Amino acid sequence: MKIPKYTIAILFSTILAACGGGGSSSTQTEQPPVNPDKPVVPEVPVDPDKPVIPEIPVDPSKPQPPITPDPSANIFVAQAPYAPTIGNTKVGVDIGASHITYDFSGHLPFYNTAINRSDIHTVNTWNPATNSSQVVQGHSLTNSGIAGRLFRQDGYMGIGVIAGDGIVKEKLRTQVNAFPIPTRRHFLWELKFKVGGRTLGSPWRMAPAGESPATIWQLKTPSYGPTLLMGLDTDPKNPSKLFISFDSRVNPTQGGVSIGGLGNIDPAGENDVKIEAFLDEREASQGGKGFLKITVNGIEVVNKNGPVVQAGANYPYNWSMGMYLWKNTQPLSYDRFIYYKTARLINLD
Repeated sequence: MKIPKYTIAILFSTILAACGGGGSSSTQTEQPPVNPDKPVVPEVPVDPDKPVIPEIPVDPSKPQPPITPDPSANIFVAQAPYAPTIGNTKVGVDIGASHITYDFSGHLPFYNTAINRSDIHTVNTWNPATNSSQVVQGHSLTNSGIAGRLFRQDGYMGIGVIAGDGIVKEKLRTQVNAFPIPTRRHFLWELKFKVGGRTLGSPWRMAPAGESPATIWQLKTPSYGPTLLMGLDTDPKNPSKLFISFDSRVNPTQGGVSIGGLGNIDPAGENDVKIEAFLDEREASQGGKGFLKITVNGIEVVNKNGPVVQAGANYPYNWSMGMYLWKNTQPLSYDRFIYYKTARLINLD
């Protein structure tokens, strides 16, 4: 019997397929050999409705931004009997209440009804009635604050120096001082503020750089100059803008050292500063864990490891905020005010 040609062709192609032949080298895909030591990762099917988010590797050599706690963050509270540490030593501090809350934000009243006093420790300011400087104790503060120099307005705490005010402890100043805090702890200061004149919304008087620079926040122990401070002055590169600076003085025998800052700040704008630190006086070689990270309006300006506080200190540090015009030893012809919307200390331990 004669077999049709098309049947022979079908049989021949079937045999080739079974033997794996028939393809040219240009169309055949050769599979790579399997490595028995390499684990097999199963393929995960792609969901076409789900966006693919690329993985961004973390560069360990690049400084990471500070921690930003949520609004329910753990505000630091000093409980009586209070004995904050300075290094390895505990020091008893009379806080004059069952507890003190380190939140001085603008929406809060000065007088804390839960403790029958203010959470503020003291205020250094000028008293026009006596024509002299004064230290106002926190237990005597009412919700009225201090006339013209410490007040609440529209959710902000105003602190400032009025034109013509006299000298307070050798300089022009109104400073609000918190109770001392312990060292060898992990903290975050959250500070949101504006600057201006005698009332919220009045403009900041622009002056030549260096004429009336202000310390608006500092961390200090009584026996030494500030171990850390935040300053404010006219931006030397742009006389219509401000410059926020940060100085450190870990070695108390030396002057302050500039460690960072940010210029081109709008004098009418609100600023958001976060200062995160582990307050340690020891070097890393001695077991120290100190570090400091600071952002201004979301921009990192300081990121360093090492001691943050001074090794020789024998009394705990307190933080102050306000207007300390350290270069001015005579009254000014204009006002200088800072308005804090947020001013609180977060416990990150």
